[in-house]
Amino acid sequence: MPSNYKEKMTKLFKENSNPMFAALAKPMHRISSKVKNKKRVDGFYERLSKIPEGLEIVEFLKDNKVQVSIDDQMRRGVGGVANTKVNKWGIEEYHISLSGSFLDAALVLILVHEARHIAQFKAGFRSFEDNHATPEEYCLLTRFREADAERSSVIIAGKLSEAGDTEPLRLKTSSRRFGSMYKAYIDNKDELDEVKLNRLIFINWFKSQKTIDYYDKKALKSKVFDFDVLIRIDPSVENEKHLKMMGEVSFTDKKQENYLDVALSDPGGAKFLTSRFSIDNSNFIQEYKDKLIKKRTPAKPFTSDIDL
Repeated sequence: MPSNYKEKMTKLFKENSNPMFAALAKPMHRISSKVKNKKRVDGFYERLSKIPEGLEIVEFLKDNKVQVSIDDQMRRGVGGVANTKVNKWGIEEYHISLSGSFLDAALVLILVHEARHIAQFKAGFRSFEDNHATPEEYCLLTRFREADAERSSVIIAGKLSEAGDTEPLRLKTSSRRFGSMYKAYIDNKDELDEVKLNRLIFINWFKSQKTIDYYDKKALKSKVFDFDVLIRIDPSVENEKHLKMMGEVSFTDKKQENYLDVALSDPGGAKFLTSRFSIDNSNFIQEYKDKLIKKRTPAKPFTSDIDL
């Protein structure tokens, strides 16, 4: 397309007052980009549909009318975002945005990750029921959601690889943030049953302190905490029980065997399921709480020792 195409069409419109030229004067690359991105999304669906586990995800997205789009302007380093909102008729709508700058082999797994977040939302894992979670508990919820979502991507990458589509698994194994999860799958897929393998992959998410710190920061910035929960020390047992049920959420109406059941854990693995671990393993939570408590504590009334 000539570099001065838009200028020519705008001039024709002014000279002829024909709306056709006004329409042609709009940037054509936006239209072609939209078509190209739709083809990419269709390609992800086709790629996933070649394995039973991937087909379940595709059907889940279609059944729940999840809009999937590619955003060429997404912030650098962010691969995808899952959003939900209630429309004017009171119906919940879901949308997934994927970064156009990522390779297709990465985006197909990012789509799985974000689809898992939608499944979590639908199962009630967007916040705690009473909405009075402490910062520790809310950070733990965020960690669970992210570890569980990436675990789904690992499993799909493995299944795709077994079906001959090896690029996604190869690409993600070299990831600095999640590489250990994919390596855990490769090293143990022939030795562990499905439940134990899923749990091992999940636990490997917690081995990266940088990952924990990154998501803790995001969680603390995204929520306003009531003052009473800032000074509560004991974690809610009910909240921890609620979190563990995330392990049985599936992309179908049928629940899967709960890979987060403590009875199935390896020795020492249960510590990842507690808010106490969240408290002891964070570089930011206590510092964040101390700042908020100081900011929100009412100033003491002025007193004087002088008799008036």
